[in-house]
Amino acid sequence: MSQIWKTSRACFERLRGLFHKAQRDAEFVAELESHLQLHVEDNLRAGMTPEAARRKALIELGGLEQTKERYRDRRGIPFLEFFWHDLRFGARLLAKAPWACPASLPVCRARRVSPFCLTSLRLTR
Repeated sequence: MSQIWKTSRACFERLRGLFHKAQRDAEFVAELESHLQLHVEDNLRAGMTPEAARRKALIELGGLEQTKERYRDRRGIPFLEFFWHDLRFGARLLAKAPWACPASLPVCRARRVSPFCLTSLRLTR
């Protein structure tokens, strides 16, 4: 029963991760900084210099940027996010060059490529 709750909670958190990204990032950065500060304080009590204490704390945490990236990768539903970004990119491209869509259809047909999969189209050989 507890596995069902864990899975449900994970799904809910991923759905929640699609919204309010800036706020969630700010909360995560604040939490990460507090963890880093706790590690630094522990190292200072162990007799290290402040620079060495911070360096060791960063190594223990695995680096701030790497930790942030791992968190961002786990937040949200990547398929939906990538689909949304591709849709927005396509709309911007169509707004900039409305002739591009009708012009690309014969090329797609000649190469037997789906017009919805233009990223796999290579115009140079």
